[in-house]
Order: sequence, then C-alpha cells, then structure tokens
Amino acid sequence: MSAVMRSIAGITIATALSTAVLPVRADDLPAWLAAAAARPTPAWSTAAAVVLHHEALVTVPRAGRTTTTVRRAVRIVRRDGGESLALGVAYWSSTSTIKQTHAWILRPGQKPLHLGRKELVDRSFGESWSLYSEARLLLFDPPTVEEGAIYAWESVIEEESLLDQWSWSCAEDVPVLLSRFTLTLPEGPEPSVVELRGRPFVARQDGRTWSWSYADEEWIPAESLAPPEDRARAAIAINVADGPGKAHFADWAAVATWLDGLMAPQAHPTPEVTRRAEELVRTAPDSLEQVRVLGREVQKLNYVSISLGLARGEGYRPHPAAQVLAMGYGDCKDKATLLASLLTASGHAAWPLAVSSEGPEHVDARWPSPTQFNHCIVAISAPAGSAVPASFDHPQLGRLIAFDPTDPYTAFGDLPTAEQGAYALLVDSRSGGLVRLPELPHAQNRTVRTIRASLDAEGGLAVALVENSTGQAAAAERVSYRRSSPAEYRTSLEKWLVAGGKRIELGAMSVVDDSSTGDFRLRLDYQAPYFARVVQGRMMLFRAAVVSPRSSVSLPDAARSRPIALKARSLSESVTVELPPGFAVDEIPAAIRLDEDFGSFEARWSVSGTTLEFTRQWQTRAKTLPPDRYPAVRALYEASASAIDAPVVLVRQ
Repeated sequence: MSAVMRSIAGITIATALSTAVLPVRADDLPAWLAAAAARPTPAWSTAAAVVLHHEALVTVPRAGRTTTTVRRAVRIVRRDGGESLALGVAYWSSTSTIKQTHAWILRPGQKPLHLGRKELVDRSFGESWSLYSEARLLLFDPPTVEEGAIYAWESVIEEESLLDQWSWSCAEDVPVLLSRFTLTLPEGPEPSVVELRGRPFVARQDGRTWSWSYADEEWIPAESLAPPEDRARAAIAINVADGPGKAHFADWAAVATWLDGLMAPQAHPTPEVTRRAEELVRTAPDSLEQVRVLGREVQKLNYVSISLGLARGEGYRPHPAAQVLAMGYGDCKDKATLLASLLTASGHAAWPLAVSSEGPEHVDARWPSPTQFNHCIVAISAPAGSAVPASFDHPQLGRLIAFDPTDPYTAFGDLPTAEQGAYALLVDSRSGGLVRLPELPHAQNRTVRTIRASLDAEGGLAVALVENSTGQAAAAERVSYRRSSPAEYRTSLEKWLVAGGKRIELGAMSVVDDSSTGDFRLRLDYQAPYFARVVQGRMMLFRAAVVSPRSSVSLPDAARSRPIALKARSLSESVTVELPPGFAVDEIPAAIRLDEDFGSFEARWSVSGTTLEFTRQWQTRAKTLPPDRYPAVRALYEASASAIDAPVVLVRQ
C-alpha cells in the first residue's frame, strides 16, 4: 500500500537538535503538562522511561478540515530511555496546516524550558527508497537526554479527512500512565468502537465529545518470543459510519470494492505490457513456469516510491502497469499491479492482496479498514495440477497462489514469515474480502547441514561443511549474501564459526543461490587449530556440535506474562568426526529427545571404530502459546543448548 504509515505515537527520532531553548515560568505550563509532571514514576516500574501523558484530540466539523491535537510527555529514568521519546507529528506537505507546535524540557529543580517551531526539526518521512514523499515529520529531538528530566510535546494540525476511522494504541515498551483519545463530532453521526486488544478503555461522553482513556497499571516488560502485536497491550479502533469523511466501510467487501476502484484500472494490459509478457513466457514449458517467470521478472525491479496526493487516497492507487514497466521501478502496489497485468496478458487471472508487514497478528478481522494494511502482494489463480506450498482456497475463485513480488529474497512458492498465516484483503469488487494466507509447515523452512571433520592429536579440527537451506531459511541466507561484498560475507561466516570461542582459518568457500527452486547451498572448509582441549596429553575434550547456532534466544528462568509466538522451522544436522590416532572414546553424552505439540528436539551420539557420529533434529510449528506453556518451550530450547555444549571425552590408549 502506501509507503507512508502515519502514526501519532510511532515516530522515529533520528535527527540531532542543537539550538538554544527559552526559559518560561512554571505557571505558564498548560494544565495537562503540569498534571503530567506531578505524576510520580510507579514503584513497580523497572523501565528506562515512563510515558506520563499521551493524548490525541480530534475535532471533525460538518464541513471543512479535521483538527488534531497531539500531546505527549515522557520522563527519562535512565539515559537509554531516550528511545521512548517519540515527540513529533506527521503531516502532508501539500494539504496539512500546522497551527501550533510547542516542546518543553522540565528538569528537576529548574525552570521549564520552551521551544517553538523554529527550534524543531522538519524532515521528510520518506525512506532511502523514496524519490519524493509529501509525508513529513516535525520533530523535537533534544541533543542530550538527562535522567530525571521530562520531555513534552503539543501540536495542533488541520488536514483533509479521507476516512472517518482512527486507531489508538498503548503498544509501547515502557509504562504509559495515561493514554487518551478524544473525538468531537458535529450533530448527527455517532462513533462506534472496536476493542482490538488488551484491557478495556474507560469511555466517557460529554455532549458531542467522546473520550477513551487507559491507565497502564499492569505494565509487562518485553519478553523473548512475544508476538509483535501483543494482545496484552491495549488498542481500540473508532469508526463514524455516517460522518463527513469521503469513504465508509460496512464490511470487508466494501473495503475491497473501494480499493478495487483505485487499483483495477491501473492493471489494464496495454500493448506494451502484452508484448513484454509474450517475450518472457515464450520458452516456458507450462503454465506454472509462465507464472514463475513473470513473478521473478517483477521481483527484479527496483523498489522505489513516489508518494503524492496521500491525503486524497493516492497512497492506495498504483501507477499504471505500462508506466511501471517503462520506468523499471515502483513500490509494492506498483509491482503488484504490473505483475497482475503481465499475468492477465498471458491468460492467468490475478488479484492484489493487501497485507501487513507487521506480522500475522496485526490485522483484526473485526475492523474493516484499509489502514490496517501497509503492503501489497498478489493472489494468482493456480494452474491446473500445480502443487505450490504458498497456496490457499478461495470460495469463489478456487485455488490461489500467494506471491510477494516486492521481496527479491523469497522464491515463488514461499511467503515471507510476516505474511504467513496472516489476514489479507483480496481486492476485487465481486469476490473480494478478507482471506487467511497459508502458514507453511516447518519442512518449507528447513536447513540441512552435513559436516565431515577430523581431529588431530593436538586438538586441531579440519572441517568440510555443506549446508542446504529452503524457504525462509534460504531467504535469510540470501539477504546476508546479496547485501554483502564477497569479503563482507566471508567475514560474517567467520564470525559465526568462531562464536564458540575457537579461532578458525576459513579456506575454500562456494555458494549456489538457486532462483528457480529458492534453495541456497553453502560449502566451506575451515581449520580450527585449538578446537579440542587437551589435558596433560592424555585426555581430550570437545563438543560434537562443531558449529554454533546462527542465532540465540534468551529465555530466563522467570515467570512468563506474555504469549509465546513460535515460527515453523526445521534443522537437521549430521556431524561425522574422524578421531585422532591413539585416542579412543571414553565418554559420550546420553541421547536427548523431547516431543511437544509445538515442536520436538532430538540429539544422538554414537561411535563406530575411529569415527564419532552426532545428529540433531529441531522442529517447531507455527503456534502462539499461552504463557503457562513457557516452561515446556524453555525446556525445548534448553535441551538444544545442552546438546550443543555437551562434551565428548577421549583418552589416549
């Protein structure tokens, strides 16, 4: 969808401020800020900062522009709490009018300091891939962050209203002592609220003004493996069905119809698009290969965004497919539109799929709104007889293949992890609506590693490693490989191999990045001169898991408050170690096996003559488990860690 995501709370602070501030009297502080500053830091909080006050006040007139006031105050408890400031406002350069801006610094025992518009930072919202964007950020970014100080912000902005829909969230990594959303409407329309997650907000009404407030009395610190959209963090959505905005949605079919009106005309195959499609599929042996070829071709296009007319809904409208083809670049909706047009020209039906890159739990089916999506992929009618993992059934359109033409690292037939199992909106005026994307099994996200090694009498290890990855495991390797120079990639492998604390000497290395199957194959040789520990020349100790895990998860022995979100993945490793002459195995670890409904782990050690064999198998299924399953999840990870560190003992004969 639009490359721009507007958020009242989620503003990234990235630019240094180096201007002077002006002192003001304490009694000149607005009442809301004085009240916020009087709130003490809760004794139960261990966070580096506390949000004392966070509020948005929206006034919608019967005719004209909507006014939004944003207020936020944050107390810094430790220096690292500066990441929680998020003081600023996003606006459109073409249609928004910033009426007021204020920023304050309140230091203990000192007069408050005040900043006006001239002392703030105004920069583009566009990222590195954006040629131009009407979206901008006005920010308060203090040059230093002081412990005990309060940093505050207030802005008033007028802008056009595209949708009469708003969302409000307390999803922050620090406690929020007061969070409030206030809506004032003209005579007639009434708001409706969807409690998206978390504890209920306290609702109040005073005439034509409604407010929803939340006090964070049960803040839960961040925990490993928690879902990105943690249901413990409160959020609501507000709709005004008959308000003065330009679009209203009774259900998901209405959202699909609205988006289809913006997107479908842009996908019409022109002669130029048809000729290009014919050129690309001319040598394809069958329909499925035609689809693959077209998908890979669009993935090659550079991702570039030009964001204009965002306040009028142009952030949802792609450029015409022929224009994207001619330019050779586009954003996600441009690339999805071009692919749909090429497929149509080749006789294959395709539809845009609006998705969220924020994870499978982000979209809430109870709130029909295009604002829940920030990305666009494609649903393709599956050729007869085809078997593609990333497929799902639609009640009217039959078997469909989900494909992301923006992600150059994910092969056809696979899906990025954030999209698997997520809700998506099939954009079509006749058959459109919310669908659930497929959740690929762990066998589609698999790493198979084979290691042949030999130990010498001084404890040196010579290793030949072969690693084959598929699915998202391959995509992760592909990202590291393609985004690095050969020297940088080699260095990254050395860092992985020495993670166990042993010096290594990397030798020959080769990579096969198969774009047709999506597999990634790595071969390398290396030497670890001091891998095994030799004791008095008579005993040798080493671990059979000769390489360390690519990543680790911290799971402390403590009570768990948040759900545990597991991803589907699989690892199969086989290690064969030729033992040094004159040494024999004295002790090997006992076999380990754990089986749970969410995953399994098995490790085995065996000896045959002068050869040690070690195998381990790890599998987890895509599941979100309640906190009370944490001990079982932790036991699985601990079993894997103990197997990796378990020593094999040799003695000299």
